[in-house]
Amino acid sequence: MKKSLYFIFLILISVFGCQQSPENFNRIISQFEKVSIDATNTVTIPGMSPKLTGTPGGTQWAGPKLGQHTDEILKGILGISDEKLRILKDEAVI
Repeated sequence: MKKSLYFIFLILISVFGCQQSPENFNRIISQFEKVSIDATNTVTIPGMSPKLTGTPGGTQWAGPKLGQHTDEILKGILGISDEKLRILKDEAVI
């Protein structure tokens, strides 16, 4: 409970600090970066922290597409048959 109150307190300080100082707002906004998820869409995510001058870092890849590895996991690791997989897809379970 104390940890969650602490984080809420930090968020409120950040929000009120942004209202009183444009520099604070820009500092907080600069902590996020846009990453391409496909040819036409991007997603905003928390960026690398801390930002270092010599090695600033950054996100190169947003991760796999939703469901990209589903068949591989269900068949290869969990041992579900092709027939059972087809049934699950037909019933919109996956």
